[in-house]
Amino acid sequence: MADDEPETGTILIVEDHQDTRETLRDYLEEFGYVVDTAVDGADGLRKVQARPVDLVITDLNMPYVSGLELLAAIKSHKLTPDVLVLSATGLISKAVEAMRLGAVNYLVKPVDLDQLTSEVRAVMRVRRHRELQRSAGQTTMMLDPGGEPTRPQIAYDLETGQPLPLSGDPVVSEGETPTSIGRYQVLGELGTGGMGTVYKCFDPALRRTVAVKVVATGTIRRVHRELLLQRFAREAQAAGMLNHPNIVTVYDYHADPRSQSVYLAMEYVAGQSLGAVIAGAGRLPWERATNLAFQIADALEFAHRNQIVHRDVKPENVLVTDGEVAKILDFGIAKLADSELTRPGTFVGSPRYLAPESFRGGGIDYRADQFSLGTVLFEMLTGQAAFKFEDFYAGVHRILSEVPAPLASFGVVGPPLLQEIVGRLHQKDPDKRYVDEMGLLSDLAELGALAGHKLQLSIARPAFEARR
Repeated sequence: MADDEPETGTILIVEDHQDTRETLRDYLEEFGYVVDTAVDGADGLRKVQARPVDLVITDLNMPYVSGLELLAAIKSHKLTPDVLVLSATGLISKAVEAMRLGAVNYLVKPVDLDQLTSEVRAVMRVRRHRELQRSAGQTTMMLDPGGEPTRPQIAYDLETGQPLPLSGDPVVSEGETPTSIGRYQVLGELGTGGMGTVYKCFDPALRRTVAVKVVATGTIRRVHRELLLQRFAREAQAAGMLNHPNIVTVYDYHADPRSQSVYLAMEYVAGQSLGAVIAGAGRLPWERATNLAFQIADALEFAHRNQIVHRDVKPENVLVTDGEVAKILDFGIAKLADSELTRPGTFVGSPRYLAPESFRGGGIDYRADQFSLGTVLFEMLTGQAAFKFEDFYAGVHRILSEVPAPLASFGVVGPPLLQEIVGRLHQKDPDKRYVDEMGLLSDLAELGALAGHKLQLSIARPAFEARR
């Protein structure tokens, strides 16, 4: 593939909400895909019939012609695009009906952009496999029990949501698991996201297990590749500056001009994401949530003390070990004091966890991470999102103007200080949060004492100096 050739694939986004439609289009175009949009199912069907499309990403719940009706029309007209469906309802019956009509997967809104990227790349990979088979004269037609041809389906890990290898599918160089990455021996794949693939590896030099994140940049447009490489190098620089028990340690960073890829070697943590912990438990007892929140706050204060704002604090970026140790990872969009890679008028991070100031176009500082921590703590305690996102701009409006319901309304029983901490972290005005973050740690430690636990800083340090 030529140096400047973008990722191949044409995508049609069918969505009746203009803001969501344009946000998804702009995001996917950043990766080099050719993206068109349609305002409803009828408009989408006309465009699919007019020219070839690889992937249709459609909302299910639209006026006039719904996503399910579009799926049925694509099937009845024997059209060829794969279809990925989105919905804010999360109803299993809807998912089953969509899959029965031929959808490759079903994602619940608000869409996690990393997961969306993985889904799109998985679909495009399968389509390339099929094209290679046809070109080689090896196409095999599969039949369903009724004798109708079926399309190869993508399998997904139910816990991680990541695509699994297709049984019997030929391996192409772009998607194959390497045997080694630099000096690291690959033991297996841990997961794939918007910023690359993470492998479990063995370091023979130091005889330890590590996690290695790899990003291949050869198919990304040069202008976007340079920004991504800066972002990836910044992740290495940011995390490499931070030696803290509750932050995943970065060991090594390397760029390989021959393969046009970069990799980051880091501490391997045996455990699961905080998101998975919450999903498995439904909600966490306030005592356990306080312990985890204290560790996250301890790590964030240490990062802030070193002039680093994480900017993407969310349950998926916190690992929890079997020993209840919380570790923050993924400083891929961390903001260094001397770094201004973000373009004016844009924001970075996972929207439902961002602070109000992230959407206002002004500067943000360490107190934005506090707001995100408040949202994570709320989710741990209630099992519910602090700010619901039926669509992107409705969610942003809630973050900017609404206050989450009191914890007691969700059946959370705990000391009054618990609600006071969450309420202060969720203040719209950063000046009303914890300007001195040692105060936050002190409040959480007091809450821990009420739970019968003695919470202490992982690393002793002098009093935090308030910064504005």
